Amino acid sequence: MSIHSRSSSTFPIERVEVRWPSGAVDVLRDQSADRLLTIEEGVGLIASEPFLKE
Repeated sequence: MSIHSRSSSTFPIERVEVRWPSGAVDVLRDQSADRLLTIEEGVGLIASEPFLKE
């Protein structure tokens, strides 16, 4: 799953919670805004890249 977090704030996003169809839950903490996050069920964050604006 990929998530794009966009915010005008310079403060980190305190918590991202993903509830998967299987019932599993992955929680990410203190993520930067304007990033493309790739999350794998049961593993958590596997990639974090700058979000490129087109």
